[in-house]
Amino acid sequence: MKYANAINVNELDFVAGGSAAETANDSFELWDRMLMNDHYGSVGIMASWSEKSSNVDKAWRKAGVEVITKPFSDNVYRINGKQVSRDDALAHLKDNFKNRRAL
Repeated sequence: MKYANAINVNELDFVAGGSAAETANDSFELWDRMLMNDHYGSVGIMASWSEKSSNVDKAWRKAGVEVITKPFSDNVYRINGKQVSRDDALAHLKDNFKNRRAL
């Protein structure tokens, strides 16, 4: 049986995720690769959403990824104008920014 509203695995990859927690996790990945001066927890992100999500967006741009962060919805990631999954954006980050902070 085929469902009219069913989505495939690739489409699911675009709708899985989003939220302040995802943006907080992104901030850590970007900080770890020295593209941000600080990283945030999800509570801190929500407390100052405009400022902190903007900082995360700017750091992603340094990595060559355009991101539109959304507090209660799915973040949108684009590389070279093409929408990609968060996993693809993180893979791009890890492949192109090998230097990491010594933790």
